[in-house]
Amino acid sequence: MQQQAQYLHQFVLHASLDAVDEALITSKECHLKVVDRFNNLMVTAFVTPGNARFLLLHDGRNDESIKVG
Repeated sequence: MQQQAQYLHQFVLHASLDAVDEALITSKECHLKVVDRFNNLMVTAFVTPGNARFLLLHDGRNDESIKVG
């Protein structure tokens, strides 16, 4: 069961890279907030000026807990 969850998480993160690319077209910000959702999982993204992408996968039960300070 744990192995399946790991594969699902990898799949969701990999699939969200397209959503990150689309969000970059419309936004000039480095922090893109929630770029993709799957079931109860949410993906937030941060893109550096050098175009490196950092993705965070978290469950969507508490949207307010994800803050950039």
